[in-house]
Amino acid sequence: MLRPLRERPLHLFFVIAFGVFAVTSFTIDAIGGLGLDFAAVGHPLAGALADYARDIDPLVMSGATWVQAMLFISGFVFGPLKLVLAVGLARGWRWLPVPAITFCGAYIYSTVLYVAVGVLDSPAPILLALICAPYVLVPAALIVHLARTKTPFERAGSSEPRRA
Repeated sequence: MLRPLRERPLHLFFVIAFGVFAVTSFTIDAIGGLGLDFAAVGHPLAGALADYARDIDPLVMSGATWVQAMLFISGFVFGPLKLVLAVGLARGWRWLPVPAITFCGAYIYSTVLYVAVGVLDSPAPILLALICAPYVLVPAALIVHLARTKTPFERAGSSEPRRA
């Protein structure tokens, strides 16, 4: 039998974290992926994003083709997948663990590659690494959790697993 989300506090943490990660994908990554100038976007957060790019993460506005491709994928592919992951964890979709582990592996790879190159040009490389650390550590923690737990959404001793 499915345990409600309130009985799965770790899953609630992951739901919130991936929801926040989706927001950053739909803002910073999507804007960078489209090659738009943060300051010219006209969004209330545009000034803060432009400051972030200038002071911490100049790679995001570098215009390099590979960076723009990575940001586009993060904004328009990974962003929706993060939302699916958050909803699936909240609702207890039984089929979710294998695709979630696969997605998190790809997401970690992408983030580590971006940060490894980004810290070389960042005026604040340690700050950039600290800001990006949750984007690696949280998916890694989810991989470990899902890989170690046979039925992450079910009550202990439940005889009939829930079908999703």
